[in-house]
Amino acid sequence: MGERKVPNKYIPPDFDPKKIPRLRKPNNQQKKI
Repeated sequence: MGERKVPNKYIPPDFDPKKIPRLRKPNNQQKKI
């Protein structure tokens, strides 16, 4: 049913917020992973 939204919100085990500085905004307030 929501398979299309799964990949959008799916976070692989290899997902590293440190490897994606683009996702980390200067605002440390956005800690929603």
